[in-house]
Order: sequence, then structure tokens, then C-alpha cells
Amino acid sequence: MKTAITITFRGLSPRKWIEEDILEHAAKLHTYYRHIRSCRAVVSIPHQHHEAGNRFSLRVEIVVPDEEIVVSRESNLHGAIQDLAENEWVKAFDIDGMRKDLRVVVRDAFDAARRQLRDYARRHRMAVKRHSGASEQRARRM
Repeated sequence: MKTAITITFRGLSPRKWIEEDILEHAAKLHTYYRHIRSCRAVVSIPHQHHEAGNRFSLRVEIVVPDEEIVVSRESNLHGAIQDLAENEWVKAFDIDGMRKDLRVVVRDAFDAARRQLRDYARRHRMAVKRHSGASEQRARRM
């Protein structure tokens, strides 16, 4: 079952390449859990500081049975530093273009959503490891 994905733009005009990128990432979520009821993505520019460039924000809301998974990501310097090795970071200290890239924000948000959806699917099918052995051993010692 394919779920319709709602994409909302706040503070910027809708762009076809952004929608295609979000739809591509959202389509992959069905491989981790098939019973997604709805998916909503909100792309916004929270602060309109044009001197330092626009910082993008993406909020992904996924509704599954009995739960709602919400992930929000913003472009920042810290995320871009994690993408670079330490010696590259020192060499290329000027990484403004990367931290403002909306594709990086979309990728990071959907990676986090994928991890949370995968964890939800494990809990839903009761495939989570239970650590009851340690508590039983403590009870025997007492």
C-alpha cells in the first residue's frame, strides 16, 4: 500500500527538486514498515538571515498504528563537521556551502526517521531482546 506524502513549504517557494528528493527518501521508508498510515514533511526557513545564508529546517511526521514518529532536522555547522574527517575540516574550515545544503538536511532527517521506524517495527513484532536473565540471577543470589 502506497501512502500519500504531504509536503508543505513555509518561508520559501515550492521547488520541484526538493519535492522529488523528499518523495524519493519517503518511498524507501515502506521497505522498513509497510503499514505507514500517513507521512508529512514540512520544509521551512526558520530564520531569514540572508547575510549568513538561509538555514533550512525539515520536520518529518510519520503516523503508524498506535504511534507517531516525528523527526526534525536543521542545517547547522555541527552536522557538516561530522560529515568531514577531522583533517579535512581543518583544511577546509570554510564549509558554509555544505551546512546550508537542503539535501544534507533531507538525508539526515530521513535517516533518523528510518532508524526510528525500524525500531518501531522491531517493537511491534516483539523482536526486541529482553534482559530478564540478569534480574533472575540477582534474585537467585539473594
